[in-house]
Amino acid sequence: MESPLSFMRTSARLGATILCVGSLGACDRRGFELIVEPEFEDTFSFETDLSDWAPRGSDLTDLPVVWEVARSSDQASDGEHAIRLRLDNLNSQGKIWIERRYEVEENQVYSVKISFDFGSADWGDVNLWRILAGGGTDSPAVTGSLSVREDSGNGESSDNGYQWVPKSYEIEVRSGTDRELFVYVGIWGASAFLRTYYIDKIQVVLTRQGSSNF
Repeated sequence: MESPLSFMRTSARLGATILCVGSLGACDRRGFELIVEPEFEDTFSFETDLSDWAPRGSDLTDLPVVWEVARSSDQASDGEHAIRLRLDNLNSQGKIWIERRYEVEENQVYSVKISFDFGSADWGDVNLWRILAGGGTDSPAVTGSLSVREDSGNGESSDNGYQWVPKSYEIEVRSGTDRELFVYVGIWGASAFLRTYYIDKIQVVLTRQGSSNF
């Protein structure tokens, strides 16, 4: 049978192990499981301002395209305001979005999760536009690099007006020495129509995974 003194020494060593593992993140009592906490976990409902989200666009000059990205009380899924994206897409190529800059640790791998409510009146399967959502180390307004997601349909088989559809995407981004990371959400006009969409309740979760090797 183990003596009380031996038990105390074993407990002391175990406590040191818990403290050491806990110093790296967090410790699960069941087996010293490391728990990775998000570095940023933000929610934006645009009730008072744009919360550092900036309107952006590309492919809007040939032919000239009229567009708008602004706060609006027309539609909302959370509170009374949302972001309205309006595009008179004469050239069938216009892209408009909002983007936000984060300052992160340099040369790190980040998991980027972007969730939001998407308000669309597009129904059926014909002449749908495309949702833009993603992240990167540079502003897509500079690089022209945008991640195209699913179509803009609201899931209805007939015209029932605007419907709010939850969207969620997760990507991996490697930060550079400038310590910048951009996230964005928007719409890509795939045909020559005037259309309006809404974005509300954006949630951004940035979780550092570890050091990058480049």
